[in-house]
Amino acid sequence: MATLRQKLAFNKTIENQGNVSKAMKEAGYSRSHAHNPQSLVKSKGFQQMLQNYIPEQRILEKVSELFERGEIVSRTFPSILGLDTVKKMFEKAGLTILNLREVGDQKNEIEVYFIQPDATSQDKALEKSIKLHGLYETDHTHGANAKGLSLISLFEKVEERRANRAMKNKIQ
Repeated sequence: MATLRQKLAFNKTIENQGNVSKAMKEAGYSRSHAHNPQSLVKSKGFQQMLQNYIPEQRILEKVSELFERGEIVSRTFPSILGLDTVKKMFEKAGLTILNLREVGDQKNEIEVYFIQPDATSQDKALEKSIKLHGLYETDHTHGANAKGLSLISLFEKVEERRANRAMKNKIQ
């Protein structure tokens, strides 16, 4: 069960758009504790509230949606490349082509309309979600993922945690 201070910090974290350190200060935690937000995020009480309000499954669904997010853009290529070559380039890059056609007075260009992923917002949303679930720790010395987890292993870790919780619930 979460303590009153953990509940307050959790609510402040939501108000502060995920800034746990600021939320901890506002909830009355000491500066030294606020400089180590993982101590709160990893606590059982905080994790229980997180699962109640933002279940990992919802995060995974939103992350999937964010990976689909993008904007429609167009690029032009010389027609000497050929429609098939241009199409294969985009398929190999994993980009969704909306329209592919020859253009110009002498049809000397290939115009491609495609969906360009919005990598910045996708990355921010993913990082915040993973941090809130305590799956990612920042190494302040190197500014990197201290656990050395790849994106695939992060998703595997989420699935492992879900299976462990299901097993605990069956036992209880």
